[in-house]
Amino acid sequence: MTDKQYAVILVYSTSYALRAEKVLGRAGIRCKLIPVPRHLSSDCGVCVRIERADQEAALQALEAARVEVEGVHETKKSDMQGARSKVWLRSLTHGDSRAPNRLS
Repeated sequence: MTDKQYAVILVYSTSYALRAEKVLGRAGIRCKLIPVPRHLSSDCGVCVRIERADQEAALQALEAARVEVEGVHETKKSDMQGARSKVWLRSLTHGDSRAPNRLS
């Protein structure tokens, strides 16, 4: 089984991530909003994952729509393991009111 190749697009805010998802969807580029992988960092906790083959077209679409990009990192699926648990932990430690209270 081969490890799927991805690129993650880091943006400056959640609103940019949501906008990027919409722009890429309209351009026919498959994407998914995911937590920023633990080996990367950004000002925003959400990034956009695309297939690496779509990277150039995605960047062109985002530039045309004036979505500011902080950076692009090539990665593979195995590099992203544990990203969800990190975001959950961050929500709990920062008192995020949207996080369900698992202790009650």
